Amino acid sequence: MTRETIHMSKLIRILIVLSLTVCAARADQFQLKESATTAGFNISYARVNITGEHGFSGVTDKLGRITINGLPNGTYTANVVDARRQNKSASFTIDGKSGLKDVHLQ
Repeated sequence: MTRETIHMSKLIRILIVLSLTVCAARADQFQLKESATTAGFNISYARVNITGEHGFSGVTDKLGRITINGLPNGTYTANVVDARRQNKSASFTIDGKSGLKDVHLQ
């Protein structure tokens, strides 16, 4: 084997290990829920912003669901803004467990 072939082989092994690591990471999935005090807030396509040391920004789907990844385990408060620019807050607990978790707007 040539020196270039050995280096290429090592690079491919590293890339395989990295891809397996990324695939093993789980993302937490949530669904926004309205309460009596938040009636009239549109959870469809709402913007979710978590600020601070570990930030996140995303948009819910048609049913108010959102996947959050890249944050360490913990509880985060998010600002949620609907299409009419109404603001609500929500508390998201990141724990790496699978399954859809309900989040009630405040």
